[in-house]
Amino acid sequence: WPWYKIRPKGGKEGWIFGKFIAVFNPVDNSLPSDVYDRALYSFGESKDVLLASLGQPLKASVKKLNVSGGTADEETLSYDGLTVVLLTSGAITEVKSITLQSSKRGLEGGLAVGMDRRAVLTILGLPSAMEKGSEVYHLSSGTGIRVRYENYTVKNLHIGTLN
Repeated sequence: WPWYKIRPKGGKEGWIFGKFIAVFNPVDNSLPSDVYDRALYSFGESKDVLLASLGQPLKASVKKLNVSGGTADEETLSYDGLTVVLLTSGAITEVKSITLQSSKRGLEGGLAVGMDRRAVLTILGLPSAMEKGSEVYHLSSGTGIRVRYENYTVKNLHIGTLN
């Protein structure tokens, strides 16, 4: 971790250890779409492939949503340490989001619960924003990757629609 020389407005100049800060440069903090797609589709792009990869969920629930052009089914599949949300509209089913809370499974591209912040920064670069105590990597205004840390270790990862 590098040291950064800081000078707060109206304060004294000093130094801070890089482990305790996040340096943002909003000009170039966009999440590459291929990194996002690999993480989101780690277990498959369709429900059939996902079930073949992960097996039957411990719990599943479905709710109806109103979407442009009609209604859709939002299906939540819960596994040990992993939650997948699928959106089905007509004959098309797509992965809407993945939330990983356990180190039992990793995501394509190397992201995993339990890895340290430095490894995440190596894979994703600098975050786009800090929101709700997490570092967020935006792909678009409503999608991206949210990383929550505990003691500089990944506690959970959320990929997909950001609420």
